[in-house]
Amino acid sequence: MPYGISNNQSDCSGWAAVKQESDGSYTTLKCYISKQDAIDRMVAQSIAEKLDPIGEIGKRNRQAGRFVVCDIDDTLLRLGTRPMQKNIDALNFMADKFEIVLITGRTENQRDTTVKALKDAGVKYDRLVMKQDAKQDTAEYKKDAAKRLQIAKPINVAIDNDAKARDAYNSLGIHTISPSDLKEPRSTSNSNLCKVEAVMTNQRDMYGNTNDVAPEGMVAGSLSDVLPMADQEEQVEGIVTPEMLVEELRSLVASTVSMYFQAHGSHWNVRGMDFAQYHDLFQTIYEDVYSAIDPTAEMVRKLDGEAPFELQELVSLRKVDEMMVQDSPSSLAAALLASNDQMLEALNCTYEYADELDEQGICNFLADRIDMHRKWGWQLKASLDTTQQRSTSGWAVRSDDSKRSYAYTNLELRASEDGKTLVGYAAMWDTPSHPMPFTEFVKRGAFTKTLNDGADVRLLIDHEGVPLARTKSGTLKLSEDNRGLLVEAQLDPMNPDAARVMSAMKRGDLSQMSFAFRTVKDSWSKDRMTRELREVQLFDVSIVTFPAYEQTVAELRKEITPVTVAITSGVRLRKSQIELQKYRSR
Repeated sequence: MPYGISNNQSDCSGWAAVKQESDGSYTTLKCYISKQDAIDRMVAQSIAEKLDPIGEIGKRNRQAGRFVVCDIDDTLLRLGTRPMQKNIDALNFMADKFEIVLITGRTENQRDTTVKALKDAGVKYDRLVMKQDAKQDTAEYKKDAAKRLQIAKPINVAIDNDAKARDAYNSLGIHTISPSDLKEPRSTSNSNLCKVEAVMTNQRDMYGNTNDVAPEGMVAGSLSDVLPMADQEEQVEGIVTPEMLVEELRSLVASTVSMYFQAHGSHWNVRGMDFAQYHDLFQTIYEDVYSAIDPTAEMVRKLDGEAPFELQELVSLRKVDEMMVQDSPSSLAAALLASNDQMLEALNCTYEYADELDEQGICNFLADRIDMHRKWGWQLKASLDTTQQRSTSGWAVRSDDSKRSYAYTNLELRASEDGKTLVGYAAMWDTPSHPMPFTEFVKRGAFTKTLNDGADVRLLIDHEGVPLARTKSGTLKLSEDNRGLLVEAQLDPMNPDAARVMSAMKRGDLSQMSFAFRTVKDSWSKDRMTRELREVQLFDVSIVTFPAYEQTVAELRKEITPVTVAITSGVRLRKSQIELQKYRSR
């Protein structure tokens, strides 16, 4: 099942990486302080199991600057803790589209018990505002709190059982409703959800700014699904105006800019074995997305709207949430794929608005953009499938009492066409070893000094016996390239051991290598779970006559309890590939 992140898990106080179960519930994998660490874990797990990450669980696709204010006592909870389920269901329905702020007459010293009661009742909310002074008049306190909120964002509606509080909200131009008038939520189609998001874009707040406050006798957006409508009111849902289309296009401009920067940033920062493939793919995507920014902004202007251009406005309007990941090609591609899916959702919603208004020119443009983003989705998925299906390199380390270590790998060793030359990699840069329980990485340049010092390295069989080749004699060549430590050995067919090796290589009976080394310089992560080998002394490279990597991994598993390795805040996404490698090698 797929993986995501959430900040609403009951067993975590902050962010969590979660797994979606078959019944739709979410199981916590690990709790994290930062959202970024939870994202890192989600991406690593998803890549390891060849799944698309589902992103943030319960992420609300809400318009920027929309508040719903609600009371608690006798509105959501009766007698302090008893849920008023119909009202909670109605508020939770609104929470999918609006930012919920609970303004209560309870005092700050009751916060812990209040938070627990709300959590037990299943109330969705974003902020809890509580009285600092128990002597302050509750209605005046709620008015002051709403005023402060309106400085940042307008308030769409206030729900309160107290008539004085409703009057206080009304004095600020805020539409109010009694909880007794709330309706049972009804299902809403995706099409209607697209249409209700921008219903209020043509209204004005008490300061004359664009507001979410409904005109007298009307209720905004999807609130019509849970709030009452006066007899003379016209049903709002489904009505599309040119102003609403303008707002959707403005949001689309911001989302397109956001995805452009994400794709371009991925192009700049990608690195690793698949650099060329992803570098070119990301460039193709960002060039295409960039080409759509200007035409989209021009459509806004043609409809007498103002195209957004200030950074703060672009951020507030966008519907694409970039995942800030590190430079792993597959991780960057997975994050860009998630953003591309959000772009498709935004494009489809905007298309519905344009179609309702019979704006065929805009529809044609949007249809072309939808086709392009479907193409990018297909290509990104295909590239991830290719990366995941390719056999992955792995290695596991054993140490003996003489401080000599043996690194067994699953890297393929091959023979040349003449059968006399063996070529393979003894080590790959920045590839995680099997956790034991800490994980090791060989850093680029780790072998430079030992090679420059003229180390007399031998090619052996299982680290024993007479050498098949040797650097001192020139029959063994070791070099560092962009991938790792390359081994090239010239074998003597007159040597019986070499002849047996060459025969076994041709049949495919031998295909793995190992190298013996001593650590000279290393560095550890703060949690001592990751070690980087920065300089090693090389003793020998060996052909192994049994599946040494697989056997070593199996033996290591017997010695340590298999646990999920926690990705800490100090070790970013490249280190989260530890998880990837752990699961792949099972």
